[in-house]
Amino acid sequence: MHIERANGDWWVLDARDLPVVRTSVRDFARSAGDVVDDLVLAASELVTNALVHAGGPCHVAALRTPSVFRLAVTDTDPAPLRLAACPVGPQASSGRGLAIIAAIASRWGVAPADAGKTVWFEVDIPTAG
Repeated sequence: MHIERANGDWWVLDARDLPVVRTSVRDFARSAGDVVDDLVLAASELVTNALVHAGGPCHVAALRTPSVFRLAVTDTDPAPLRLAACPVGPQASSGRGLAIIAAIASRWGVAPADAGKTVWFEVDIPTAG
């Protein structure tokens, strides 16, 4: 189900692929130090949002430079990204994904894609020194 086309470039077909996404992101970002767990969480949130809200497969592209980790998830749903109109209650089982992204990411956003949209985030990687 999980098709890895190249290092940092994956197609995710359904929620059964989420463990593979988490492992792939962890492996791809392993040299990012203390922020690896945050990167895995943010990636999992974006992929889950694409699968649940866009209702189909999505493409994941990761890029790692010495100072930045970037992950972009492209879905095939042309509907614009839906932001929560109001905060979710403490008992809600969903609705916190983009708030998690905003808390973890140095930058994030959404851009139109050919048949859908791309939601992306970047995290600045602390440098030793």
